[in-house]
Amino acid sequence: LQVDNPLSLIYGSQPMERSLIFDRVFRGLWLAQLSSQQGWLAIHEVYAQRSDTRSEQPKDAGGRLQLRISLGAGAPPVQACTPALHGAGWPALPVLQLRMSGQTRVFGCSLLQQLALESARLQVRVSGVREMTLYNQLGRLDASKPFLPFGPLPDRSSYLMFSNTELSAKPISELSLQLQWAGLPSQGMAAHYTAYADAARSGGAKERGARAQRRWDESSYVVRPALLSSGHWQEGGELLRLFAERGPEQTLNLDGKELQRLHQPLSMPGAASDYTLASRQGFFRLQLQGAESAFGHALYPRLLSERLTQNSRIKRAEDQLPLPQEPYTPRLEKISLSYAAEEHIAARHDRGTLPGQSHASQLLQLCPFGLQALQRGGADQRYHLLGHWPCGAQLYIGLSGTASAGSLSLLFQLQAESAAESLGRPRPQLSWAAWCGQQWRELEPYRLLLDETQGLLRTGIMVLDLPEGMSANCPELSAAPGGPLLWLRLSASGE
Repeated sequence: LQVDNPLSLIYGSQPMERSLIFDRVFRGLWLAQLSSQQGWLAIHEVYAQRSDTRSEQPKDAGGRLQLRISLGAGAPPVQACTPALHGAGWPALPVLQLRMSGQTRVFGCSLLQQLALESARLQVRVSGVREMTLYNQLGRLDASKPFLPFGPLPDRSSYLMFSNTELSAKPISELSLQLQWAGLPSQGMAAHYTAYADAARSGGAKERGARAQRRWDESSYVVRPALLSSGHWQEGGELLRLFAERGPEQTLNLDGKELQRLHQPLSMPGAASDYTLASRQGFFRLQLQGAESAFGHALYPRLLSERLTQNSRIKRAEDQLPLPQEPYTPRLEKISLSYAAEEHIAARHDRGTLPGQSHASQLLQLCPFGLQALQRGGADQRYHLLGHWPCGAQLYIGLSGTASAGSLSLLFQLQAESAAESLGRPRPQLSWAAWCGQQWRELEPYRLLLDETQGLLRTGIMVLDLPEGMSANCPELSAAPGGPLLWLRLSASGE
């Protein structure tokens, strides 16, 4: 038990291990929720890790606190918040909530309140996505069963086009396709197309025959990736091989730099569900490249006729030339995609734009009465990771009306069992503040004209002299019921 206590690791006799102390303090510190189509989805494990890497960070930035969560394949899809499912007050965006847990070894709020927030770097990695919109030059495809990605007679004009709702709405940094082919020639492409290569030889020219042989192996079937950007197809990256040297599975990795340069996330992801002449972005294309004859479908009738004619002149069956096999028509048993997306969300906008920074995403603080934008504080006016609470206990009182200055009488009626002063315990120190303009104004002690409660220890009346300039625009209380109100704050310190 002593080793498990973070304070024993700090003040113990053994040398301090920073990583062990960090793990003891931050394990189980966070509770996470994601907005999903079934409401708020609770995440049971949030892994915390400290990093001192400062790449792509401002010069005045400190270290990083990395939080990692994982979702299984059976988790419901993450979607934008709706009042019916997630309650009022949330933005119409997918939301990740991070709350402090009260069931930890050390209460981390006091630690994290001291941290200033420069920016948040949101990274998402998704694998095995099967829900895709697929097209080729002949029309829309159905990926729920084996299909012909380039049609029944593929040539260099054939292509496979794909899209995904989530993919089209995110700033992609990595993208790959996982292909599982059906009906591949068991002996390999080169052996399957031997008769095609032999037919290309002329006068026994050995060198030309070697080139023809290489043209029909697995490495000769390639595609060129392209992205739909601003209504135009932009080619990006190197040629990708359709087939592996062995086996039916192949992974196509698209160029990440080209993706970041050309891909523009859709503000309305649903617009990428169907491809039309009005489509502007959100689609990706694999254009068949390589030899003009592609898979040999156009050559096969002529080669078969020529070989049959040649064999008709050969009387002995054992001397006849082998007939060309039917060309392989690419057929996909299964297709899925994996991607990574990355986004920088700045806490403040007066220091330039970070790579991948989004102005649509927001960093918000969850306060007792709802959401508020990040607040500055301290001498350097930095943004804080957590809201700063000046005292351990606070009571907010909202007042309706417009005339705020003058005396205000408040009756506090306390329960009998809690309204008795404990013997031997000091009274709590109470302080009043009013929201004036853009900040809390601490009220001078003389503005407490009467306190019959003796510091909220018994039922009684308090009389306050309210100052001029109280306003109803307090951001941290904007979501409180009752509309815009004038706010007083009563803070208690001590025990």
